[in-house]
Amino acid sequence: MNFFQHQEKARTQTRYLLALMALAVLSLILAINCIYAGYAALQKQEPFLNHFTWETFIISSAVVISTVLLASVTKTVMLAHGGGKAVAESLGAMRVKPSTNNRYERRLLNVVEEIAIASGTPVPPVYLLHGERGINAFAAGVRLNNAVIGITKGAMEQLSRDELEGVIAHEFSHIINGDIRLNMRLIGIVFGITMLTDVGYHLYRHGYYSRSKQAGYFYIVGIGMMLVGYIGAFFGNIIRASVNRTREYLADASAVQYTRDNEGLASALKKIGGAVYGSNLDSGAAMECSHMMFGSAFTGSFWNLFATHPPLDNRIRKLTPNWNGQYITPKAIEIEKKPVNTESSKSVPGPDMAVAGVASALSASVSAIGAPKASHIKYARSIVGGMPPMLSEAIHHSNSAYRVIMALLLDDAPAVLKKQCDLITRIFPQEVLTKTLELHGQLENARLLNDRLSILEMTLPTLKMLNVDQQERLKKVLLMLATADGKTTVMEWSLITIVDHTLPKKKKTDNVFRSEKYRSVKQLSGEVSLLVKALVGMSGMSVEDKRSCYTKTIKGLGITITKEKVSFKALSQGLKKIALLRAEAKEQLLKALCQCIEHDGEVAMEEAQALRAIAVVMECPVPPLVAQAA
Repeated sequence: MNFFQHQEKARTQTRYLLALMALAVLSLILAINCIYAGYAALQKQEPFLNHFTWETFIISSAVVISTVLLASVTKTVMLAHGGGKAVAESLGAMRVKPSTNNRYERRLLNVVEEIAIASGTPVPPVYLLHGERGINAFAAGVRLNNAVIGITKGAMEQLSRDELEGVIAHEFSHIINGDIRLNMRLIGIVFGITMLTDVGYHLYRHGYYSRSKQAGYFYIVGIGMMLVGYIGAFFGNIIRASVNRTREYLADASAVQYTRDNEGLASALKKIGGAVYGSNLDSGAAMECSHMMFGSAFTGSFWNLFATHPPLDNRIRKLTPNWNGQYITPKAIEIEKKPVNTESSKSVPGPDMAVAGVASALSASVSAIGAPKASHIKYARSIVGGMPPMLSEAIHHSNSAYRVIMALLLDDAPAVLKKQCDLITRIFPQEVLTKTLELHGQLENARLLNDRLSILEMTLPTLKMLNVDQQERLKKVLLMLATADGKTTVMEWSLITIVDHTLPKKKKTDNVFRSEKYRSVKQLSGEVSLLVKALVGMSGMSVEDKRSCYTKTIKGLGITITKEKVSFKALSQGLKKIALLRAEAKEQLLKALCQCIEHDGEVAMEEAQALRAIAVVMECPVPPLVAQAA
């Protein structure tokens, strides 16, 4: 099953979720009617069925449906505004600062950065559950730009680097394949179904303490709704379990595909089995988020009935069929003084070497969406491990990360560079320009300018720590730097597109629970045609080749040629709509864009980076182009 099939399956599972919710609500309505009819029959000494009427059915239906919908929508809106951060904080997790000097935290951040770079995704913020001694982790969010990774202190301190890589790769699989969006929807749905327990409890208390004549009525109705709420909790657990178990096996398999190491992930699972606390969580919100976890948040014979995860032994045997059945007793891992892989970035073929004159390399990277190869992981390790200390420090500190982004936009042409420098000194103190030029030199010396997107992706978690006003100011400065010479290059457009997409808008107008509503590329003919026009226009092809390439691509997609003028604003708005295409339409479009870039038989680095930027906005992250991706 490839990436796009995973996406389509996730969309199908959403419909399945809604169907289960409808069945659960119907069951709750019937339960309320039965409780009312039973109570009335006992009070009036009449047959049970005499009180099972349409009138009570309609009233109970209105109460249940309105309560469930209101609770679900309220919870969903809260998640929509908070994203993965809201889930992490509800569990009591705290953000790991990118600038941390703690060896365990530094190792964790390095692993997250490596897997993010290898998969072509923005590096997500990392949260730590400080008080949790069990071995567990989670991924939460709705889209790539608001996803987070969370991990318990027990996992961070007791897992080796290989084991940690397996666990983090497992969570990245959930992010890339769209499982996190389904998980967030599941929280809203289950919350609505179980809300009747809280409503019933308040009615019960009102009836118990009230002296009015209706006190007994509230008392009985409250108890009835609490019972119905427990039935709702029962259905909620069933829904969680039915949706989640298969996905855990798939995420385990994807993690092995990422790391090419089944032993690391299997060993992490064995440590869960051998740990005193297992993968248990003490957080009060653990039940609500149990389906998001790497391992079961609760253990015991009762919880096994509603287990959101497959049995631990089954998961281990899927990874290592010859397992002897022995668990591993975990203990704190000793970390070397320098946990970062120190392999030089020059020891791995850079993206520039991979794409020069090799058009097929781009198609190979698109085929690796959601399934990065061993060479992608090795390349990512070389980027993180071989980075100059000064540059690494700048990337991970909020007071200097913005300089790294500006350094990525500095032009090689002296005349353009002078305009950019003048612009920086008009906005910032002279020291900022000096530091920015130093960082540009560091990037150039380490050959990291060949893969600006990977450096940008590493910097994004730090930029997210800036307040919204600072982020908006930075985006304006970046746009001014990119257009200092009156035009925008492919690379400049790519960097700004990802920054604009990843950092939150000042006015939250986007619906983060958006659905893929466009079935065909033809439904977005104008937007897609403009995107192709921009991509062709920014390429290095001759005028004749550009015309031929544009016409051929448009014809292949079955859309019409646009007369609209290309602008950054129009492209940004168009990409937002293109991101709402169904999975199969996205696959068709990305393949067409690949063929467009490969039209002249060569792929320039800037063109490849542009495709990756487009893919990030489309939620289809393309791994970096590296030689011999296998």
